[in-house]
Amino acid sequence: MSKEEIKERQKKYYQDHQEEIKERQKKYDQDHKEEIKERKKKYRQDHQEEIKKYYQNHQEEIKKYRQDHQEEIKERQKKYNQDHQEEIKKYDKKYYQDHQEEIKERQKKYNQDHKEEIKKYDKKYRQDHKEEIKKYQQDHQEEIKERKKKYRQDHQEERNLNKHKYRQKVRSLVYDYTKTDWEETLEAFDNRCAYCGKKSKNLTKEHIVPVTKSGHFIKGNIIPACKSCNSSKGNRRMRFWYQKQEFFTIERYKKIVEWQEDEKQVMGQKHVQAGLFLKVV
Repeated sequence: MSKEEIKERQKKYYQDHQEEIKERQKKYDQDHKEEIKERKKKYRQDHQEEIKKYYQNHQEEIKKYRQDHQEEIKERQKKYNQDHQEEIKKYDKKYYQDHQEEIKERQKKYNQDHKEEIKKYDKKYRQDHKEEIKKYQQDHQEEIKERKKKYRQDHQEERNLNKHKYRQKVRSLVYDYTKTDWEETLEAFDNRCAYCGKKSKNLTKEHIVPVTKSGHFIKGNIIPACKSCNSSKGNRRMRFWYQKQEFFTIERYKKIVEWQEDEKQVMGQKHVQAGLFLKVV
């Protein structure tokens, strides 16, 4: 019998017994899982250079295959992940334990290099998944409390140092602000957030020039802001932060600047000479 005839017979046999062969193969793989793993691992170790070279020489073909079979690859990956959940978890856990410092450094560098991008993504995610987040927080209240408690304990020294620095900074600032000042400020801004314009009964005192950048506790440096805007701005300069926000309007921006300028006149030269107003425009 010629080679071609043998090939044809094999091909026909495979076509006629495809399912049966697959089942046998599947059973063999299950019964010899560890053995197959070891063989594959050994092969990769023994043929590292060859494998590397193959991928380098066939980059375009591999890329094209992946593009042409995107959906198929996704489905295969999805099925594999479902069938090997526990195995993947164990592997991930072990990998994390063995490479903890390296992973932390990589993550830290990535976060620094993609700060704005991450913020935008997080903000959009929170907006798109409000109900899910709310439900998760309700269902995991105790767990979240424990995580926060652990974080505070693990970062106690750092937190104490930051508090100490903040207190020192506050002591060096002028505090010339009364309850009447706050009531007049709320009235001037129509009980709305000076940044996004949202009306609220729970507006916070927002320093236009942050305390950490020598922003004093005086009427011309404090405006009403909703918790979301106050938290988002943090200790950044108002101008640079505000202009990047989706809710930015030139009218509200001008009003904030005018608030500073008007108060400058009212407070007189005492505060101006002390350098209490920093230019924000």
